[in-house]
Amino acid sequence: MSFSFRLLNDKEQWNSFVERSPQGSIFSSSGFLECYGHSIDYCVVEEDGKPLAAVAVLQEAGKGVLPAPLYFGLYPQTLLFDESIWNQPSHVGVPALLKITDFFLGELWARYGRIAFTLHPSLQDIRALSWFHYQQPALGTFKTNVNYTGIIDLSSYQDFEAYLRSIRRTRRQEYAAAARKGLSIRETMDLDLLLELYRQTHDRQGIEVASHHEQLLKNIFRFCEKSSAGRMLVCTTSEGRDVAATLFLRDSRTAYYFIGANHPDSRQLNAGPYLVLENIKFFWNAGLSKIDMVGINSPNRGDFKISFDAKPVPFFVSNCKAST
Repeated sequence: MSFSFRLLNDKEQWNSFVERSPQGSIFSSSGFLECYGHSIDYCVVEEDGKPLAAVAVLQEAGKGVLPAPLYFGLYPQTLLFDESIWNQPSHVGVPALLKITDFFLGELWARYGRIAFTLHPSLQDIRALSWFHYQQPALGTFKTNVNYTGIIDLSSYQDFEAYLRSIRRTRRQEYAAAARKGLSIRETMDLDLLLELYRQTHDRQGIEVASHHEQLLKNIFRFCEKSSAGRMLVCTTSEGRDVAATLFLRDSRTAYYFIGANHPDSRQLNAGPYLVLENIKFFWNAGLSKIDMVGINSPNRGDFKISFDAKPVPFFVSNCKAST
């Protein structure tokens, strides 16, 4: 294999590669990445002019490569591989992936002096990262943390009713009780309402929402409006009071539980589970194969998401920078 490295300046080509890569997701699309407001290098490794691997490198002015993970981003900094490489038999594909990754790491290091990855869950073999600078660790090695998300494989259920039977009983009961409580759901793209419920949720937890995080959420929301990559649902009481909202993102394969927010005084209504299940039902009918619950790394939040029959799946956050 004879590889070459280059920067890809055509966003349509980048998004096309993201779409066909098994590691591709809405988080790697140029539209989502641009929400961060930083410069982006779309880096590719090619062989005979054919892209084999890619990664987006985000840089902050005067500070260089942004470390992983990025706020609100699940896998924006992942390595992406072409499906022709990824889908080869293991005895062929694994050595090829190691060689490509090793070459890519060397090129990224030479150009930036820092490498940051939040890797897609399909990338479980990270030996190339572990071996980087193996002979000269003083140059800089990867520091890797294991995070977890929860994945619901919709393709494993015959229909939505079969899926409902698989989730925790209390969730089924809450779902069935929603109508009796007079709750209703509507679809909207009301940014002000989402932000208000989002702030109230964090206030209840004693967490102040940073202004730059709120601005980032606004940018992502506008990207969703422009690209139809997001779906916001609001749960309303019989008195017409909006008590909860969710924002799911989606690409061609997967839907992502991006934001869930509840009015603090209405948590006993269990509007949150109602919204989540209505979203899952919608994306089931839309033909998507997976629901990514977007992180299960805290006990209470993790248990809530697992209760929808989400399977824990690890993914890696890795950073390497030059020694000082």
